[in-house]
Amino acid sequence: MRSTNKVVKYVALALGLILAIFIISVIVKTTLGIFGAFGHFGKNAASSSVTNKEFSQEFNGVTSLDLDYSAGYLEIQKGDVFRIEGYNLPNNFTVEQKNDTLKIKDSIKDPINFLNTLSDSQKPHLTVTIPEGTAFKEVDLDFGASDTRVDTLKTGRLKVDMGVGRVEMKSITADNAKFNNGAGEVVLSDMKINDMDMECGVGKVSFEGSLTGKNKIEGGVGETTLAINGKASDFDIKGEPGIGELTVDGSRYTEDRFRNSGAPNSLDISGGVGSLRITFE
Repeated sequence: MRSTNKVVKYVALALGLILAIFIISVIVKTTLGIFGAFGHFGKNAASSSVTNKEFSQEFNGVTSLDLDYSAGYLEIQKGDVFRIEGYNLPNNFTVEQKNDTLKIKDSIKDPINFLNTLSDSQKPHLTVTIPEGTAFKEVDLDFGASDTRVDTLKTGRLKVDMGVGRVEMKSITADNAKFNNGAGEVVLSDMKINDMDMECGVGKVSFEGSLTGKNKIEGGVGETTLAINGKASDFDIKGEPGIGELTVDGSRYTEDRFRNSGAPNSLDISGGVGSLRITFE
């Protein structure tokens, strides 16, 4: 029996070591790709894909936004008028309005390698300015390899697909939201979300703000932290820890402590590889 236990122990240790090496290799590879893509390793070679396309146009009557941005710098900001403007954009960059829906799209097959061939001044830059007080019916955002900042957005339905890079979003209000995080860092602050579904991906994810309704979080590879406005007793928290640690207000998750079927909101958590920490404030 003792020899069997030793075998099981050593097999478990071996599997743990293999998994740890895999996780480290994924994180290192992802980090190198991200830092290289956004100039931290400073490649200056010009690319045959470089274009000098510029775009600037104002729009009216937009209540649905569909943005698919493959590579570069992206900023969504508040302002006085609805304007799309950018430079160093690829030739296939298009903006089209049909009725109340505005579609913004480009297509780069290998965005990380594309960015790695460019100096910082050659990389695509796109700015979307949205008038303060605009309330969308739905917003779809798809980021490839990008450094993205979004400031102030209000919508009924929000869907965000993140690729590789850093995404920072603040002052976001949505009745229903789905986040598919890719690889990199995601910073969400001053959020007001009802019915959120989040897949954390690879890297670091932080959320700060209010959650209501039915919410689901699937941990990824890396560190995930949620600072939620309110009290733990406002939520029926169902947790399935993964390989990493799952804590609520500093305590390891247990069903008998955090399940509350009478709570007005719910939080369904599936842990991944890495820590998942939830605090209420």
